[in-house]
Amino acid sequence: ATIDREHSPQMTTATLRVQNWVPYMYKEALVFCPGYNTCMKSALQSLGQFLAMTKLSQHVYPFVFVWPGSKNVGFSLASKIAASDINQQNMLKLVKGLGAAGIDKVHFMTHSMGAQTLLGAFRDKYDENGKCIGRSDVSMCFQLDPAFDDAEGPAGGKPQQSTDQMICKSITMLNPDFPVKAFVDRAFLSIRRVCQTITLVGDRNDRALWWSSFCMGTFPHFGYEFPEVLRPTVAPYKQTKWALMERTGRSIDKLYFTAAEGQQYHDGGNDDAFRRQLFNKAESFDFSGRTKDANNDNRFWLDMDVIDMTGLDTNIKGMRHSGFSLNGMLLKDLAELLSSGNRAIKRSTLLFREGNIFSYAHAPAFVVQ
Repeated sequence: ATIDREHSPQMTTATLRVQNWVPYMYKEALVFCPGYNTCMKSALQSLGQFLAMTKLSQHVYPFVFVWPGSKNVGFSLASKIAASDINQQNMLKLVKGLGAAGIDKVHFMTHSMGAQTLLGAFRDKYDENGKCIGRSDVSMCFQLDPAFDDAEGPAGGKPQQSTDQMICKSITMLNPDFPVKAFVDRAFLSIRRVCQTITLVGDRNDRALWWSSFCMGTFPHFGYEFPEVLRPTVAPYKQTKWALMERTGRSIDKLYFTAAEGQQYHDGGNDDAFRRQLFNKAESFDFSGRTKDANNDNRFWLDMDVIDMTGLDTNIKGMRHSGFSLNGMLLKDLAELLSSGNRAIKRSTLLFREGNIFSYAHAPAFVVQ
């Protein structure tokens, strides 16, 4: 392998070229975004361990998107870096590089704060009035999901598609450190447009994410301003009282639209846009309380698979935040997801619970016969 360097008055870029390399046409790319307090060596070790414990190397080319994840007291700084424009541009270079190398199908997998990096790269563009005016440059590298290819573009009319655009096969977020409200309000739609296989693996007892919820609920009182992608709304956000800022990887049972949020879509004449984001795409719904198919609540679950790993208790550290590269049950399920592309309802190790939530068909270690 050799490194080619291109010089210009403004910048120096480096690209990797592997001599005499012939890509295997049936392989896809797996891009891994590590989390906070993870150096390049640790990120490579984590993904390497994950691949060594599965047979995924037969199906994917692995890539690690290493970003400045900071450490120790740099938690708030790392969060800003993860959602920064520079990080978005670096992700864009990686995605375009994959396309230039002839890869047309991409899987994304994130851990912890790596979700902020990925969702920051896919975040939509908004005007000064908070109106969505287009997809991000990274998102534009991918084809729209078939469920969205007839949706109106920001300026009206059918959105542009190109045969040169890649396909986003799956997005998998492991113990994601991302605020629930911002995810439901905007971030989910930005990735659902291009991907129909979105999976979140979370743990209700994730201690690292509890501390993240605590810190992100406390920092605004000391002048900290959230990046736009992490705010509950596009408009400038000012927190008036202290409260935990819940994270998606821990509050796994809150990934749904409320009736009030559904009513906002309805009032704006966006019923189709609302229905496209639902796990259960009911033919009709009543925002006063229940869907046509519901029988007990008014939660409109997001069209994604939420995997509850709270019951797993082997090869998982006390913080319960990073077991994806060692726990056998989790490894088997992720390998099946990435190799087959099946949604949770069709995978062999999962049981349906409620809404969009599944758990592993696994008895805890203390249960004996």
